[in-house]
Amino acid sequence: MNEISKYYRDPTPITEENWVEVIKISGKHKTLATWIREKMYGIDVREALARLVEQMSSDLYDDRQIAIALDKLAKELQEKWDSDTQKIIDEWKNTIGGVTVDSELINARIDLHGFVYKTLKKRLDDMQSKIENLDATESVFKLTHNQNCYPAVRAMYHENGLGVKPLGDAPLGGTNVKTIACEAEYLDKNSLTVKVPLRYKLSNCTVNRIASNQYLLVDGVRALTIEIGNENKANVETMMDFTTTMDFKNKVTGSVIENPSIAKWAHDSELLLPNSAKYKELTQVYYNQLNSDVFTVNATDADKRAMMLSDFNVLENFKRKFPSFTIGVNEFRSYVRAINVATYAKGSNSTGNKASFKVFVENAWVGSETNTTDQIKGLRYNQVNAPIAQKYIQNDGFVHSLVYAEPSDGKISSSLSNGYVSLEYKLEIPFAPLK
Repeated sequence: MNEISKYYRDPTPITEENWVEVIKISGKHKTLATWIREKMYGIDVREALARLVEQMSSDLYDDRQIAIALDKLAKELQEKWDSDTQKIIDEWKNTIGGVTVDSELINARIDLHGFVYKTLKKRLDDMQSKIENLDATESVFKLTHNQNCYPAVRAMYHENGLGVKPLGDAPLGGTNVKTIACEAEYLDKNSLTVKVPLRYKLSNCTVNRIASNQYLLVDGVRALTIEIGNENKANVETMMDFTTTMDFKNKVTGSVIENPSIAKWAHDSELLLPNSAKYKELTQVYYNQLNSDVFTVNATDADKRAMMLSDFNVLENFKRKFPSFTIGVNEFRSYVRAINVATYAKGSNSTGNKASFKVFVENAWVGSETNTTDQIKGLRYNQVNAPIAQKYIQNDGFVHSLVYAEPSDGKISSSLSNGYVSLEYKLEIPFAPLK
């Protein structure tokens, strides 16, 4: 008996249960295994073994290429957050959709410093969080400053501090105080746009000039102090371009403290004027529906139509955002540069689908925005510029919009479904030099 043949002396068959998880074996590998087990001639068995070796080498090569590509993408992302983040997310989606390799997903959860995230989503969420803290992408305001230079811009974030809480309640300097990433886009030597990261943008803030070169923005307990240039050079008249949005969030029925605007509904054959006593304010349940879903009005009487009125108290909204200004409606109108009024609605009656949207200008309902589908659709008067935008503002400081369905025939209701309603206005506001 030669040395080699001693390895082939076990005549007993393999009876143990196959411990390999068959569900994880690819179709190609199953075929190769079948050939090795069942082919009659040795040359075919050897060919099957050779192909198995080649297939394993190909699989390992693919894994190496994926690992190299992922490492390259990770380095690019580290070097340039703002331009590569969306790219890496898109490429991950493509990779995961086309190649479901365990090793690939495991590698994707490891950052450049070796930290392993529990899931790929946690790593992507962490990267997005860092981007929102570091990239100054969100415009705060545009300022004309008359310093005839390119002044440096600095932003400080804080919570619960002076200007946010009453003096006796405010911790000295506030809490969570930090200097944040801030960027100035210089339009020329006398105007710039201030940008901050998304996480620190204040969407519903008040604005005060607190020093010759400082502006305080407050939203609830959160605040930003924006410092522009040198204090000694900055005591000039400045013009701020500011945009804000009004809606019915936080609205309490019967109160104008939390939100100064009012939404009302009515059934009538005519398009009622804003001051009509036939309108009824929405109940709290209806306000909640309007803000989170859809509020529906149905008019069943013949020739009556369902309608909803939005009364936006724009002047009061401005006074709350700029408490240092004590102005009347005419001066406020002069600050307004554009107004966008929008709603989401659909309507129907016996003749079909139709919802119409109008605004109140010079004692009449004007406009012809309509939705003739059976789906909720956006209706808007978009970017209406001065001087027409200024005419939207009535003498009491309100802007009124009306959405309505066509009349009922007495059998099939006039039905109006109304979703989110909003008004955006853009201002150019003069701040006088501080004395």
